[in-house]
Amino acid sequence: AVDFTFRPKVEWYEMPTGGSPIATTDTLNDGMSFAEGETGSITYYVSYQCGACASEERVPVTYNYNCPVVPVEMTSFTATAVANTSVLDWTTASELDNSHFEIERSLDGEKFITLGKVAGAGTTIVPQAYQFVDVTPESGINYYRLKQVDLDGTFEYSDILSVAFGTKVPTAVFPSPASDFLTVQAGSEIREIQVIDVTGKVVLVNNTTATQLTQLNVSNLLAGTYFVSVEMQDGSKDILRFVKN
Repeated sequence: AVDFTFRPKVEWYEMPTGGSPIATTDTLNDGMSFAEGETGSITYYVSYQCGACASEERVPVTYNYNCPVVPVEMTSFTATAVANTSVLDWTTASELDNSHFEIERSLDGEKFITLGKVAGAGTTIVPQAYQFVDVTPESGINYYRLKQVDLDGTFEYSDILSVAFGTKVPTAVFPSPASDFLTVQAGSEIREIQVIDVTGKVVLVNNTTATQLTQLNVSNLLAGTYFVSVEMQDGSKDILRFVKN
């Protein structure tokens, strides 16, 4: 048997006339990459030959690209006690339709009030830095979170941070009941956290690295009552109870 199939000769050019081909393959991979938020188009010109079948002119092939900006990408969020104030700093790598941030505070980690608002940068791929100062924090533990609001009203919450004033921070877990994440707050640096069911079985272990605030993913736990054993770096230990719904 004789195979009379002919493979066409394809040539890619950057100009409609003249110049040398940049590729002679069926498909073109120019190796270009585009930045987030960049839009535009690129046109190449292709000619082909396959026996008696050939293009006398180079055919334009246009590629349109649109690299969207991802929704607000927060890269850091910190809360620090400075004198008698709480200083909140956060940064973003990029923003899409970001209207503003609302700064919220709670004394129990569950019920929050709005302290103020900081305008967002709209849509940008330029890193942004923000700051808000709570000049009247309460005595004890102050919990803070950010509510990032888009131009269309949709919103997302940040992680919860805490700052303590005038008292030793007690060990606490919240919220209870918990669905997805459980926050563990301690007055000193934590070494290990264990979640224990009512039969005494350890169902979750978290080895932290010198932090006083940790979030546990408890979404895979069955509904019921659990105990959280929090061991500090100094060897002391607290055991608290929470409910998984």
